[in-house]
Amino acid sequence: MRHFKCKAATLFVAWLLPCVTPVWPQQSAKSEASGAGSFVQVQGGKLYYEECGSGARTIVLIHDGIAHSAVWDDVWPAFCKKFHTVRYDRRGYGRSPETTAPYWETEGITALLRHMRIARTILVGSSHGGELSIDFTLQHPEMVEQLVLVGAVVSGCRTAIIL
Repeated sequence: MRHFKCKAATLFVAWLLPCVTPVWPQQSAKSEASGAGSFVQVQGGKLYYEECGSGARTIVLIHDGIAHSAVWDDVWPAFCKKFHTVRYDRRGYGRSPETTAPYWETEGITALLRHMRIARTILVGSSHGGELSIDFTLQHPEMVEQLVLVGAVVSGCRTAIIL
């Protein structure tokens, strides 16, 4: 059996911390109670986000497809000590309401970065958040300094199996 896969862009994966441990939403009352976040208007809705730290480099944390930004609670303090760190709830997750209008999820990242006046960032994406990070990087390579993927899903690549 031979496998043929589409060519993908070369992605450099760097680990900024030795371990990223997800925390499920029901375990993360810490971020729910903080109330320290803000909202940014996006096409067809708004996104809730939080930021911390004052480092020279900015990291944006993008959660997976089954939880919200609180999955980053365990690593949030460590990132905040070294970087300007941003995490947000994608549409329909956490504090970001669902939308009934069509949208591209990568445009939420664009709107957030423009709103915060962030020209270049390090994207850290987990699972479906990794897929969004890859898609955003391919659409806006000039805005991505580094890409960190944690169990990322990859879209747009068909695999043909020939027996």
